[in-house]
Amino acid sequence: MVAQSLEVKPDNIHAELTNSFGMKFELIDSVLQGDNGQNGVMPAFKDTLTEKDVNDIFEYIKSIN
Repeated sequence: MVAQSLEVKPDNIHAELTNSFGMKFELIDSVLQGDNGQNGVMPAFKDTLTEKDVNDIFEYIKSIN
């Protein structure tokens, strides 16, 4: 996997996506608004992706795990 070769490992969001309903919306908001999380800074994607796009991406991630 690509993530294994990265110096800063990305968070595994699969458990968070399947855990609680509220967490999913927090993750969607983080993708759209950006996040200063524990592994650094993630840029905002609100000018590139819609909320539906992000939700569809998360649903795809859930389906392949």
